[in-house]
Amino acid sequence: MCERIRIHPQCPKAHLAYAQLLAQLGRNGEARRELGEAERLEPGLPFAPRATVDELARKLGMSEQLAKRKQTQFHF
Repeated sequence: MCERIRIHPQCPKAHLAYAQLLAQLGRNGEARRELGEAERLEPGLPFAPRATVDELARKLGMSEQLAKRKQTQFHF
């Protein structure tokens, strides 16, 4: 995963997958950073199942942070 992110640092899918892996390993601080980066790169993470992202965010204590970000996004 680290190699994939090194090669493709702007890939939100790679950051999300790495966040999931880190969370499984109990490395929640790093997982929060990666989930935040994935969300920054592609707000709302439309490529991922909403339930998957919500579950990960809950596990990492980021549910409110991601919800606030969704509310401030503008859609034209």
